[in-house]
Amino acid sequence: DLPDNTTGELTTILGADIEAVEGLTGLPLGHRVRVLTSLVTGVVIALVYSLEIGLVAIACVPLIMIAGAIQVCCQRKKVVAHTDGPSPPTIMEQGLRGIASVQAYNLEKKVGDDYERAVEPESAGKVKSGII
Repeated sequence: DLPDNTTGELTTILGADIEAVEGLTGLPLGHRVRVLTSLVTGVVIALVYSLEIGLVAIACVPLIMIAGAIQVCCQRKKVVAHTDGPSPPTIMEQGLRGIASVQAYNLEKKVGDDYERAVEPESAGKVKSGII
């Protein structure tokens, strides 16, 4: 740890690390297991019911895999924007949960700036300037 890191910064970094680990092992892993189990069970039931339907189901598996690969590629592009620090929801949650601490240490400006920097990649190209 560096001496210039505050307790709030360290807890925010730890929260972001927990979020990253949960992204690998939490709901996404459970979702993958559920989808794979459903796919295998569906193919087995189709084969037991009728050989022709089972073969059609097996022929559809590569299409399902291609669609999943495309979906993963699209989701990766969104995740790349958050690799340089905690995600905007993490910063906002930490700020709202510890608002008393933020006010006690006069860190309102710093937390606001951190959130603004984290949201910037998400809002780039989406926010339009008006006449006013």
